[in-house]
Amino acid sequence: MPPLVTEIFKTETLEENGKGEKVHGGAYPSKAEIRKSMRRARNGPGLGYLLDSCTINPSENEALVRYALDKYKYLSLAPQHPKIGGAGLVGSCEFPDGYVEEWLRPGEENLVQRFDPSSPHYTIGFFIASLLSDLKIPDSYLRYG
Repeated sequence: MPPLVTEIFKTETLEENGKGEKVHGGAYPSKAEIRKSMRRARNGPGLGYLLDSCTINPSENEALVRYALDKYKYLSLAPQHPKIGGAGLVGSCEFPDGYVEEWLRPGEENLVQRFDPSSPHYTIGFFIASLLSDLKIPDSYLRYG
């Protein structure tokens, strides 16, 4: 991970910031915050981004990571050190209306950290994912004057 984490995504409720977008799982993560952060990703490759939440709801965690990875192809999950938390959830969830919410894919689960209150670590529930940008900026965009 780069030495500087330039942005933190926070999953906030619609009532708290008025910008949230409803996710089928009943959570209100702020996809607007991810979009704002990704505009900053255009500053160059190697920038690190941290997605964290204080919930174990996969709609606010794994589904939000999936959204970011699918929408912004230049992002990838980065390993975290130290690795203390458990693995993320792989798969999907089908809702009664037929909507399928995608979560992590096989091989991605060990690149995030899920802290479940029922784990032996005795923590509150929270989630951490580190994302790395490999966006290449043409030199012409980096020249000033």
